[in-house]
Amino acid sequence: MRIQMSQLRPLLISHRILMTVPGMKDFEKTGSTYNPDAWISYEQDLALDPYTTFWGTSGTALPCMGAFSYTHSKLNKTITVGRFTSIAKGMKVMGAKHPLEWASTSPVFYN
Repeated sequence: MRIQMSQLRPLLISHRILMTVPGMKDFEKTGSTYNPDAWISYEQDLALDPYTTFWGTSGTALPCMGAFSYTHSKLNKTITVGRFTSIAKGMKVMGAKHPLEWASTSPVFYN
């Protein structure tokens, strides 16, 4: 699914989600550095908790993200990020989904 930034900004403000650059601390300015006509993609089941932050242009595809988490990297919209997670610039998600219910996510346990 997609939404234009001009339609998304009021939702970001009301749900206290930041799309920001260094120095911006006002929720009223969230998303203002993006072109109002820019398209933002997301999955139908998108869930963003309050106080989620997307730095720079990392918010062009929105993944599910828990409260107090932030990313400096563009993430695939199909992943889920938990609460209190910090993601640095240049991080990439690779490979298939790992079974979190197992003792380890190591490939040693796959076969």
